[in-house]
Amino acid sequence: MATDRGFGSALNHRSLAETEIYDAVCPRKPSDLAARLKSPIFVKLQRRRALTERQIGIQKNGFLIRSLRAQGAEHRELALARGVMTHNLWKLARMMPPKKKRQPLPKAA
Repeated sequence: MATDRGFGSALNHRSLAETEIYDAVCPRKPSDLAARLKSPIFVKLQRRRALTERQIGIQKNGFLIRSLRAQGAEHRELALARGVMTHNLWKLARMMPPKKKRQPLPKAA
């Protein structure tokens, strides 16, 4: 389980230990964080979490028409799906090679 500092608590750490889930919760204390950054698994999971949050931010800020309001899970899911589709179409359009300009036809004599 990898999360940011907001989820770092004794209860969360204890719960993860009891359920035998790897604890990659980012500690609140900087000294504890420095110690955890020596673990390759912790660093890998935190990096993965950061990439996911980056992609969510891109979706939320760039491709959703407005913020997701509390209209029910079905409406939020539909709005998010539209945002993902818009993002994917945008990426595909950027991959297409530019169109070649047409050469003008020679004038008849």
